[in-house]
Amino acid sequence: MAKRKLTEEQKKSLIKLSACGVTNYSLAKKFGISLTTVKYHIDNNYKIKCQNNYKRKYKEDPEFRKRILSSILKYQRTNPNYKKYLENTKEKRREYQRNYRLRQKLQKS
Repeated sequence: MAKRKLTEEQKKSLIKLSACGVTNYSLAKKFGISLTTVKYHIDNNYKIKCQNNYKRKYKEDPEFRKRILSSILKYQRTNPNYKKYLENTKEKRREYQRNYRLRQKLQKS
């Protein structure tokens, strides 16, 4: 199928039709796009809604905020890859600071 770009109006109508129960296959035929593109726009819309919902909840609900922060801390404590990541970033930061200081000294002299 040829590549087509959807306008914002078409994206909105695609999402509305999908919410009404129209199949992805018939949406792909109607808009002249691939089935993968239909799924992408529907999934992307769902992700954006979830992100906005979490942002709103995070701002409004202190209990929700505590749960999120505690799960992040738990992940950071238990995941060995995260610890390696932190060590690497600390090393990179130190190296950058050393190089920065050297550059400053060289520029002054």
